[in-house]
Amino acid sequence: MKPKLKLPKGVANQTGKNGFFPSGNFTYNDNFTASNLDYRWIAMRGPREEFITTVPKGGVRIQPFEANIKAIAPVSALFHRQQHASFEAAVTMNYVPGSGKDLAGIVCYQGEAFNYVFGITKKENDYYLVLAKNARERQAGPPRQGSIVPSTIIASTKVDVRKPIN
Repeated sequence: MKPKLKLPKGVANQTGKNGFFPSGNFTYNDNFTASNLDYRWIAMRGPREEFITTVPKGGVRIQPFEANIKAIAPVSALFHRQQHASFEAAVTMNYVPGSGKDLAGIVCYQGEAFNYVFGITKKENDYYLVLAKNARERQAGPPRQGSIVPSTIIASTKVDVRKPIN
């Protein structure tokens, strides 16, 4: 259904053009070939420019912070706001974790107290694609600094990190 609103004189409807968000069903694809990152990609608790670098042939390099996705601190993660109840997301990564503390991938983020992480990590000498649920028990008031959010591995499979992971 096309909108039938009359716009003020001199104003053009730019929905879905020139960086304005579309509404309704749409496809958004960013292969990160522009010299500047699209402003739809946001960071949390700090500017994204502190941890990202665009790669000349397409892609983004993320320099990780010490804090992980469960911390109440700036994290080295790019977010795109979910606009629909039903959606699909995909990423291609060239990533080799250095240790079992390293993990990179996609996160479905409600907050540091509840999120799902789908990413690559290392266990001993092997690499795994894992789906983890991070959930803190409900408590009164805001989360306390330093409180622990337990993780549950829902699924995992061994992967070969010598080639890009799709």
